[in-house]
Amino acid sequence: LEAQKERARSARQKVESMTSQVEAILNFKEESEFLYDVFEVEAKITGIFVDDQRVSSFTGEGLVATDKTPFYAESGGQVSDTGWINDGIVINVSKANAGQHLHHVKTDETLREGDIVKLKINRDRRILIRKNHSAVHLLHAALHELVGEHVNQAGSYVDEDYFRLDFTHIERLDAKKLKEIESLVNDWIAKSLPIKTDIMDINSAKASGAMALFGDTYGEMVRVVSMGDVSKELCGGTHAINTGEIGVFKIESEESVGSGVRRIVGKTSLGAYQAFTELKEDLDLISQYLKLSPQKSIMDRLQELDEEFTDLHNKYDQLMKASLDVKVSDYLNQTKVSEDGLEVLWIEEENLEREILNDLADKLKDKVDIVMIANKRESGLNFLVTSSHKAIELGFKAGDLAKALAQATGGNGGGRPNFAQSGGKDLSKLKDAYQKICAKIKI
Repeated sequence: LEAQKERARSARQKVESMTSQVEAILNFKEESEFLYDVFEVEAKITGIFVDDQRVSSFTGEGLVATDKTPFYAESGGQVSDTGWINDGIVINVSKANAGQHLHHVKTDETLREGDIVKLKINRDRRILIRKNHSAVHLLHAALHELVGEHVNQAGSYVDEDYFRLDFTHIERLDAKKLKEIESLVNDWIAKSLPIKTDIMDINSAKASGAMALFGDTYGEMVRVVSMGDVSKELCGGTHAINTGEIGVFKIESEESVGSGVRRIVGKTSLGAYQAFTELKEDLDLISQYLKLSPQKSIMDRLQELDEEFTDLHNKYDQLMKASLDVKVSDYLNQTKVSEDGLEVLWIEEENLEREILNDLADKLKDKVDIVMIANKRESGLNFLVTSSHKAIELGFKAGDLAKALAQATGGNGGGRPNFAQSGGKDLSKLKDAYQKICAKIKI
């Protein structure tokens, strides 16, 4: 599948390059008719192009134009059809400047201008593509109804595997809103609304309420695609017979792709079924891992695990708090005295929770004039500093000390004269920061 897609991408690039640059194609005027909803037809070859030149025959790889074709040419966000020309393959189809469909062909047969050939599209792939295209119209209508009439299509992509719709909207759509949209579209699908195509002049189309895409240019006559009374748009793409053909609609993701533009990616039919199957397999694996009984849901077990975790966390906190008294006694034996007679305590710890850190400081602040705690974490450093009234009078405010420690380790912060917190980034500079503070306090 990936190899096929890569060939198609390469073919598109080649055709796009030729149709924009090759004089032989620019001068090609033979008309070509695209037959909607026809999967197979006999047609006459009206032009062949190989290596930037128009030729009378070829074997191998080239671009072939015919007087009529069932192959949809890539446009409007919908990929082209693929299929066969006699026993050769059609990799991609693009429109020439004059509107003819150019089939990128690979064949071992010699094809000649004037030959009658059998053109046959990949029917299964076309049906999957048209389901996704019709789903985009329903999604657009649902966005209008549930998000707002300000929503406009800003781009789309449709192939056999998935669809993508870009639309104008500032805010992210939350899970609840996406569920509403998904449910509404699936409701329309379940109703098997008729999908009808009418050809009319552009003014009549707009007067009928058909939605035209901003920035697109239209000819005098246009195709109007209606889906029941829920959607009516100008569209030249291929579509399902009715909404029921789509089968099922599933949103895969919603994200921002630029200022004021959001993107929804989704799947329908077989693609949606495969996505649901993969999700079911994942849920089954989770159920096995959690050792669930048939009567117990994943959410029930997750709630139990959450309660167990909370209980263990509370017990851990209790043990840590109980150990603080022992730690406080040990720390007090490490107190140093400054030249001004201030009792100063420097502590280095690792990965202490904020609550434990605060409790430790509370237990020490009334026993020592200056407490400085450096809490080392994977993400950097947390400093907590307390200063007694005596220390503050002598000019050693907690906020100033915390700020100095942070700056010395590439961070920032500060606080009140008696209590302050700050953060550092560079663990390797902690020893140097400690020595600078010792010199400042004179210990």
